[in-house]
Amino acid sequence: MGAEKRHKTSLKGVLDIDQFVIYLREHLSYDPDTGVFIRKKNTRGGKAGEVAGCINNIGYRQIYIYKNIHLAHRLAWVYVYGIFPTNDIDHINGIREDNRISNLRDVENNLNQQNQRTPKGRVGLLGVSTAGKKYRAVIRVDGKHIRLGLFDDPLVAHEKYKEAKRQLHPGCTI
Repeated sequence: MGAEKRHKTSLKGVLDIDQFVIYLREHLSYDPDTGVFIRKKNTRGGKAGEVAGCINNIGYRQIYIYKNIHLAHRLAWVYVYGIFPTNDIDHINGIREDNRISNLRDVENNLNQQNQRTPKGRVGLLGVSTAGKKYRAVIRVDGKHIRLGLFDDPLVAHEKYKEAKRQLHPGCTI
């Protein structure tokens, strides 16, 4: 999600999109119902019949093909639609390894960020932080933090956050 911008599918000027799609389909098979890529040929990246790629350090499957490492969710988009995604590819259910085409959508980065599900604070709940002995629910909208209140129970603060998220973040799928 956040790393998406650093990992755009790139051909480095070597192939046009039509040639790349042909190359991709010659070397990998993709099952849109499972989201799994299988190698068709032995290559430096692996043996024929094996699941292609590996999981990188931030949880995305990456596949070595045509002299580059590509994120599998972006390759799935190219494989099915024959074009590069215009924006970020969002995993609708938030599971980075779930590359089923029905779980992927081409969205602008701000919408992709709205679909985050991993909490970043010490509390361990999305949108919740500590404020003394209480728990603060905060949501970010258009670059501004909106305080949703202070609560005695972190789960109540989290529910308030999710309620606001569903109303204020059009990219939210939780």
